[in-house]
Amino acid sequence: PPEGGHQLARVRVLTLAKNGEFLCGTVFRRKTKRGGRWCLNLQAKGRRIRKVIPFAQTEQEALMALQEEIRKEFDHEYSIRREKQKLRFQEFADTYLTNYAKLKKRSWRSDEKYLNSQLVPFFGGMELGEISSFGVHEFMVKRQGDGVRNSTINRELTVLKKMLGLAIKWGYRTTANPVEKGNYFSEEEYKRDRVLNYAEERRLLRSAAPHLKPILTCALMTGMRYAEILGLTWDRVDLERRQITVKAEASKSGKKRIVPINETLHAELDKLKKLNKGKSGFVFLYQDPKSGKTRNVKTVRRAFVMACRRAGIMNLRFHDLRHTAGTRLIESGADPISVRDILGHADLKTTEGYLHSSLKRMETAARLLDKPLAEELPDVSPECHQKSSKPEAWKPSLFISMN
Repeated sequence: PPEGGHQLARVRVLTLAKNGEFLCGTVFRRKTKRGGRWCLNLQAKGRRIRKVIPFAQTEQEALMALQEEIRKEFDHEYSIRREKQKLRFQEFADTYLTNYAKLKKRSWRSDEKYLNSQLVPFFGGMELGEISSFGVHEFMVKRQGDGVRNSTINRELTVLKKMLGLAIKWGYRTTANPVEKGNYFSEEEYKRDRVLNYAEERRLLRSAAPHLKPILTCALMTGMRYAEILGLTWDRVDLERRQITVKAEASKSGKKRIVPINETLHAELDKLKKLNKGKSGFVFLYQDPKSGKTRNVKTVRRAFVMACRRAGIMNLRFHDLRHTAGTRLIESGADPISVRDILGHADLKTTEGYLHSSLKRMETAARLLDKPLAEELPDVSPECHQKSSKPEAWKPSLFISMN
């Protein structure tokens, strides 16, 4: 095996070739920053195949992957075409969770919930190839009849679409994916446009508990997500270069990004670092009232609700602070590309939502200019434009100075 790898098993399989050659395969686990990944080596017809086994978690699964690779080589050598095993949706659901969701998604528990509560009970007995567009439509009608929100149905459809896409990729389904963009419901009615104004911001910060105030400041000054803020550690904060590094594994988009630190946040973080004095690697701490020990903040849900209540602020979520930061950036003239990079949006279309929101408020503000003029201007009739022999017909009050 390659350097750094640890050989755990070795398998030899006779190819049945006339010359009596062997296909000699090996699986091993290579150390990585995240723990380790299973890999395989295979000697076949004078060439060497080396690859990572992305979905293997155990030695047995790695050996099964090696067997599959050997079978492919055997089929290729003798031009054998095999029909892929037909699976029912319920069986493939376990494969999806084990070999994809738990490895690739931090939100895999949500996928598991959608599968166990709705998707498997509805599609469980069907073979993967039997699920059609009409079947998907029936599922949507059934869920609407259950009285659930369109956004919930869309989340369930997203899991179904990914599953069937993987089934096609892995050879368990040959027809096109029946879940398309046109299947999804509109979520316009659920979109929020709640932005904290500056007066509310002052009241909220004054009403916040001592451990909550710097967290709110960080959210308003950077637009970082809730989990990104609470999981922030000092090794990702560079006060000298004035930047925060959000690692790929901590970001929703799965991409690393750099977030600038402005003067307001710099002063807050500098104060926290002096108070920390090596107590913890986490940035945001609080003192446990029961034990007196200093611990890292894991949730601020109750503290945030209480601060809003004391400040007299209604209908505000923590995520609205991120929306507030994005909207203020756009209104201040920041270009959408920079805003996208700061907030960590995977798609510029998400950032454009802040631009549209800003334009709506601008249009509302512009309409306010209509009222004073409309109230002060007299009703000028067409007769006023005709030449009059009476000098008193033209009064100075009819003229508007443009200076």
